[in-house]
Amino acid sequence: MKKFGSLFAVSLLSGAVTLGAYKFFLEPNNSGKLTIASPNYSKNVSLGAENIDFTTAAENTVHAVVHVKNVSVSKVPSNPLMEFIYGYQGPREQTQIGTGSGVIVTEDGYIVTNNHVIQDATEIEVTLNNNKSYKAKLVGTDSKMDIALLKVDADEKLPYVVFGDSDAIKVGEWVLAVGNPYNLNSTVTAGIVSAKARNLSNNGIQSFIQTDAAVNPGNSGGALVNTRGELVGINTMISSPTGSYAGYSFAVPSNLTRKIIEDLMQFGNVQRGVLGVEGSAETGEHYIADNRRSYMAMFKKSLGGGAVIGGTVYLKFLITSLGMVRFFENLFLALNYATSFLIIQFASFTLATKQPAMTAPALAQLLDDVDQDEGLRRFVDRTIALVRSQAASILGNVLMVVPVAIVIQVAIILLIQKPSMSDTKAISVLNSVSPFSAIWLYAAFTGLLLWLSSLIAGLMDNWFVLHRIHDVIRYNRRLGIVFGSLRAQRWALWWKENIAVVAANVSLAFLLIYGPTFLGFLGIGMEIRHVTLSAGAFAAAAVALGLKAFTMGAFWLGILGILLIGFMNVIVSFWFAFQMALRSRDLPALDRKRLYTAIWKGLKLSQDPCLCLLSN
Repeated sequence: MKKFGSLFAVSLLSGAVTLGAYKFFLEPNNSGKLTIASPNYSKNVSLGAENIDFTTAAENTVHAVVHVKNVSVSKVPSNPLMEFIYGYQGPREQTQIGTGSGVIVTEDGYIVTNNHVIQDATEIEVTLNNNKSYKAKLVGTDSKMDIALLKVDADEKLPYVVFGDSDAIKVGEWVLAVGNPYNLNSTVTAGIVSAKARNLSNNGIQSFIQTDAAVNPGNSGGALVNTRGELVGINTMISSPTGSYAGYSFAVPSNLTRKIIEDLMQFGNVQRGVLGVEGSAETGEHYIADNRRSYMAMFKKSLGGGAVIGGTVYLKFLITSLGMVRFFENLFLALNYATSFLIIQFASFTLATKQPAMTAPALAQLLDDVDQDEGLRRFVDRTIALVRSQAASILGNVLMVVPVAIVIQVAIILLIQKPSMSDTKAISVLNSVSPFSAIWLYAAFTGLLLWLSSLIAGLMDNWFVLHRIHDVIRYNRRLGIVFGSLRAQRWALWWKENIAVVAANVSLAFLLIYGPTFLGFLGIGMEIRHVTLSAGAFAAAAVALGLKAFTMGAFWLGILGILLIGFMNVIVSFWFAFQMALRSRDLPALDRKRLYTAIWKGLKLSQDPCLCLLSN
């Protein structure tokens, strides 16, 4: 009872300290303001126009719309006929000049245009309506929404447009398109909003405003304004069989444009929330090895992960042997796992089977091109590389966790003259990984929890971006006073870069402990079988039994069971993540069947995954 009271007091004190630290340091400070990239945005107002008068809107806009000229250099292959006569001269450099429009959005020279207007440009020049020209520098781009942000250093305050509320415009409302079609500066055309939320691609994030205002080549990047001259869109493209205006034009809504501009000004890139496992695509790409050198690097990282898990297994044995009440036992077991997983993460080690839920989204990014033979081949190649990578990771984990577990058990025997578990307990551990037990179900359930942890990581990443927690930490007045603005900025950046991996590892630890507990509360018996953790416990149990373990059928069946656990962990976690990625791409059933067939053929034609470690 005294032991329980001490633990309770420590826990209560820890909770109080944690709550106090949050309230003092991290709770948003309402008295402080987040920095806004541009202070010149107008408040949202109604866009209904009682009197249709275009002159004021045109006058307010033409001086803020600029002509954008870009210069790019490309290499042109030499003429075969000239090569035959004069010999090989190599490719020639050819200068290309492109033009478009842009919109000044701040008086200090920030200009928004389309990404395709300045793409691959080596030099950008901006000409104002008064014929003054300035060299512009590229601040940032968003290729998905075709938006780019430029900056000019002018010697005077520049005219600019204010942002209207693109969500408030209605179909049938009058709008003006202002730009420089065919190098005809300051051209204004009128039309109505024909439709809203047009998605012209399969990436699922576009939401164009469709108008019938005349837009032609050169209008790209120009302004779409309402009858009060407020910016409601950036003209981007037309739908035409001839390449010229044929009745339909499309603009990026101003609300989306404003968000992109603010992110580019503040962060240099777009802070876009993503769906669950999709947010793991960039991280997942690092877990796919495609040559011998990267296989060996992953194998070495997995050795480190196995070493850490070896210690985790014995800490688990120690915690369960203390006889604590179930609440505290589960809490300390979860903290044990969480600490180990975070050590593996930040030491750049690898824990096998945790990767597939991260790598599936990386593969999903290739799904956009699987309707073409070349795209399908790339996808199959990456899938096979993933299989081989997982073989390397599991092999490294197991080859290290087993000897570490053996060494620790031997050290315990030498130190206290008996193993860390009784023979009865050791035999129970061997039987727990028998292929004739319920390990198929338990390993599949563990795979599900592995996938759920990646989903939680994506959701936490979305929450962090959506609520701008990076800024909450960075500009928190109390943090700035205590640690200084530079340290607060570094702390904010660290969390921004690591919130997803911290959430994934901590959530996985708690899911592994509390998942079976919750199902047990519902009357469903469920256990955890993770290949690395099970291999470590298996080795510890075998050493505890001594040489007689080799005479037991449970020992040899357990080795097979460990392999089956690894297989189920990988397949189930990858399947759930990949199915979600497929749904996010809305791939038709016919294409999915073609995809599965190609993967199966590729796996049959490839060598055994383990042997491929030495053959690439």
